[in-house]
Amino acid sequence: MVHDMLDPLGMLYSLKQALRCKVRGLGLFAVPCNSFNWMSSSQHCGNFTHPWGNCEHVWVRDGNALASRSCLIILVLIARSCFWMTENPDRSHLANMPPLMHVMTIAEMLPLRIPWWWPQISLLAS
Repeated sequence: MVHDMLDPLGMLYSLKQALRCKVRGLGLFAVPCNSFNWMSSSQHCGNFTHPWGNCEHVWVRDGNALASRSCLIILVLIARSCFWMTENPDRSHLANMPPLMHVMTIAEMLPLRIPWWWPQISLLAS
């Protein structure tokens, strides 16, 4: 089975996995950092006013597609009353992506933002 969400079969497999998630289950997402992090912004040229970046680069287009497809899967998880988590959206340009901004405005959802520097043990203890 293909697990690449850029491939049509891989995307269908990811949707199938999201549909298998039980109520109050958890979906974890991590998009490629090179397309969204601040350190490579001179290469991907993504910013608040130009969130899609320089789409002349294949890796930027792929990162945008993965972010958009992840948001589609997140919407499926929300519809199934599941939780979801993505890796550090506020510490990158990912938070400026229109699909994720749309997901974050869903009225029934209360986003929980956990700073990346919190010790992991404190999360496990609570």
